[in-house]
Amino acid sequence: MVLFFWLIFTLDSFIINRTDVADSDFSVMWAGGHAVVNGYSPYNQTYIAAIYQEINHVRQPLVVFPYPIWTVSFFVPLGWFSVQNAAVVWAFLNQLFFLAAFLLTKAALRSKHTFSPKQANSWSYYLIIAGFVAFLLTPHFIHSLLNGQTSFLVTLLVAFFLFWITRLLSSHIQAKTSNKSFRNRNAHLWAGILLVGWLVKPAVVLMVLPLTLVWLAKRRLWQVLVTAGVTSLLLLLVSLYIYPNWIAAWSSSRTTAELGEIATSSNVWGIASELSHNLGYEGLALPLAGVVCLVLAVLNWRVLRQQTDPSLIVTTLGSLGLATTFYSHNYDQLLLFLPGLALLDFALQLPRFQRILVWANLATILLIVPWLLNIQALQSSVAGLYALSLNLFILLLLTLTKVSHPPVWATPEYANAY
Repeated sequence: MVLFFWLIFTLDSFIINRTDVADSDFSVMWAGGHAVVNGYSPYNQTYIAAIYQEINHVRQPLVVFPYPIWTVSFFVPLGWFSVQNAAVVWAFLNQLFFLAAFLLTKAALRSKHTFSPKQANSWSYYLIIAGFVAFLLTPHFIHSLLNGQTSFLVTLLVAFFLFWITRLLSSHIQAKTSNKSFRNRNAHLWAGILLVGWLVKPAVVLMVLPLTLVWLAKRRLWQVLVTAGVTSLLLLLVSLYIYPNWIAAWSSSRTTAELGEIATSSNVWGIASELSHNLGYEGLALPLAGVVCLVLAVLNWRVLRQQTDPSLIVTTLGSLGLATTFYSHNYDQLLLFLPGLALLDFALQLPRFQRILVWANLATILLIVPWLLNIQALQSSVAGLYALSLNLFILLLLTLTKVSHPPVWATPEYANAY
């Protein structure tokens, strides 16, 4: 095992040292951590400009650390290294994040069947492993890894939340079926904390987080919500104590050019902007995108409100969030790996013909469509079709199919067990 990870690290070093790290997105985040190491704010434009000049970062306009102040804590340790060495370490960590996200999601999906009338066949999980390996070759994975993005970290945090919320609901159902108390306070605690952890990259979770909060409230998981609220308050107070003016500094550091990138984002807003531009009605972009987002939100709510399976709910909301958020790019589509795993697992509960049909469609959407759009196109709003098509496919699938052997918590008598 040690030899395997050493080989991965060596390969990362070989590849990263042959890329233009100085002008990558990672250099922006590394500069923020490096500034903190040297006693400066990550939003100090003068000092960041000096760092860029030192590492020969020539991208314009000047962009300082793009995330809230708490996110910089992940890059402060890397700030002690040179940008090149830090990029190698970060690439290695990103692969570990992705592997951990896969294992956590697989564990959460397995736990669904613990109380199922019919266990899922163990051989079928080899398909999920094959899906994991195949996803390593998608443009989203490759681009995010080479660019040093934070998408791997966000994917891990979402997978952690899914693991703990599934464990929490499992304990509730076990208590219901055995008439014993299996209250799991740690699960409430970790689920709430990890829900706040999504805020390391607010733009990506801007839409999905509120919908997840509504679902938690609908299921009366008040302890998770209270933990999330307390954690958010403590995080804000501590960050303001360390950097009293960080909110103003962060807001003022956002450039007009960055805001203008919304029109080329890989989501509904970018698609609407490009479509209205091609039709010669640019003023229709925002109203059109707003209507589409509203329709998608209503459709998702109508389909998901009867669902009790957390893996389907959280991952479906994730695909909705990526499709409708204001700012996302092709590397953020890495998060769609989690809905892919959830759908592979969901298909295990279907009759054989439907199962094969779902797997074939899912393979097309997750593995073939990205390459048909091609890597260059994925850097524009066209990549928004990826998250949008997956979300619509999930809604259609949940509407038209009925599982033959649902988990216990999907049956009516246990729908309100928690």
